[in-house]
Amino acid sequence: MKPQVETDWNVTQQSAQELQTRLACGVRLVPLAGISERLCAVAAAERAGTATAVALADEEPVVIQRPAPRPYMSGLFIFAVGPAIEAALEDIELRPDALLCLGHGIAHPRRCGLATHLGVLYDIPTIGVADRPLVGKYEQPPEERGAWRPLVLEGETVGAAVRTRRGTRPLIVSPGNLVTLDDCRKVILAWTEKYRWPEPLRRVRQACRLAGDAATRVVRGQ
Repeated sequence: MKPQVETDWNVTQQSAQELQTRLACGVRLVPLAGISERLCAVAAAERAGTATAVALADEEPVVIQRPAPRPYMSGLFIFAVGPAIEAALEDIELRPDALLCLGHGIAHPRRCGLATHLGVLYDIPTIGVADRPLVGKYEQPPEERGAWRPLVLEGETVGAAVRTRRGTRPLIVSPGNLVTLDDCRKVILAWTEKYRWPEPLRRVRQACRLAGDAATRVVRGQ
């Protein structure tokens, strides 16, 4: 799978923010045809100048490591891990129905988190899922599975806090591109059974963490 739009990842902070603002203008939040049966999950991390990205569409995850163009900066995470993500997604041959991303969609200061950025670049439905909000506020949803409360930023609903498992903290879910918030909640719950995280995303998070830990040990000479 290749992006429909080429991106220069080696840009200044100001240029990166301006690009996010432009990409956000191309976002379309439209309903999915149905619950996605073929998802691709993506997670990425940056440690010690090395970007690790993991993509999973079938049985085995694709793990890629690349030099990070820039260190992690809040709100500009994709510019640290973009080349690694592109390389990982290039190994996904069959185009998925949707891309499930560890990160945020429009729940972002410029309405262009990692999931939105990838959604516009690849022209594919994307859903952002995160452990905590980057922006906005929400009330705690009730304890039962499926309960949710809107994530609100400057009077606009940009995501939701969704309880995927009773007795656990809610996940922060936000649309990236070509999906609605209602779609996001339905997809997340459809792919969440035993664990708090949707199964494809749980697997790529784990693989990304292990690969990133190994890369850090190598860089530090441990």
